[in-house]
Amino acid sequence: MSGGLARERAAKAALAAALRDRSDDVAPGLWRILDTRSAVLPDDGRAWRAIVAHVERGRGVKRALLDVRRLLAVPRRVRIEGPTTETPAAQLPVRVLMTKDGGLVGFDRADSIVTHLRRTPLPADYRERRAALEKVYRAVEWHLDDDGRLLREARVPGRPARFWEPADRVALLRDVLAVSTTRLAADTVRKPLVVDARAALDRLSGQSRWDDVARSAETAGEVPWVLSHGDLTPENVLGQGPEEWGPIDFEDARPAPFFFDALSLAVRDDAMRAALISGTLAKEWSDLLAAAGVDPVILTPAIAMDAVALIAADHHHREHGGDFSYTLASLT
Repeated sequence: MSGGLARERAAKAALAAALRDRSDDVAPGLWRILDTRSAVLPDDGRAWRAIVAHVERGRGVKRALLDVRRLLAVPRRVRIEGPTTETPAAQLPVRVLMTKDGGLVGFDRADSIVTHLRRTPLPADYRERRAALEKVYRAVEWHLDDDGRLLREARVPGRPARFWEPADRVALLRDVLAVSTTRLAADTVRKPLVVDARAALDRLSGQSRWDDVARSAETAGEVPWVLSHGDLTPENVLGQGPEEWGPIDFEDARPAPFFFDALSLAVRDDAMRAALISGTLAKEWSDLLAAAGVDPVILTPAIAMDAVALIAADHHHREHGGDFSYTLASLT
């Protein structure tokens, strides 16, 4: 057996085990394990539709062949018995994705509710932080169970922002920059630009890009920090467009530099990054820095985006066990 196939079988077995472990929280029936991280309960047993739709998502012949290989690897099915909870059947997930830490993210048949089935509890202050952020971003109904391992939240109608037209993504960034500026009218805590990620930045010393970040952090001194979403990427923004949107996935909510949420949108998005670098959003950026009391000569959009990438990669490594170098490279 090839090493790749063995790993795929082990990953699919782990997914099947996770479904069995959370059988009270997902819809009952014969689930199809589509690949190493996704499974579906086909509607009325029409498994072939789910399978064809899954394979068609691949790009090119090689990707399609890889999808088919993963689909055929065992285990291919897992039967889940009826739940013992009183959750309405319509709210139970019929499609799940496995997270890196072995938890599950599930979606109901109507695609209107997202269920997070975690292996470990959310932080003790999750409710407090999320309630505070609902005053900043659009709020949806949500419920966290007592042990902090099951979170259900309404899904904002629409698509992830990464699928929007470039002009709409730039308009979204303009909106979040304006929101970030407005927030600074209230009292904020001031800290150095880089705090927890300082050791990671020191390890990058000698590389001109990161030396620029270090010089900017030293020259800027203390800057405003605010409670931030913490992972406001285009994948975590849902909506019909820039006039009506809302964030999901508040797991990483935490204090961060005043520009962190806005520039988290842009670090991996070509259209938004270009709008910042080219000056298309120069007024919005200038207004934000003026409200923060930071010299725009010291903190350019390019340096600020690198600071966001550094902080995010360091947080992902410390809190989620991610590979720092890989994450940093993917964000820059």
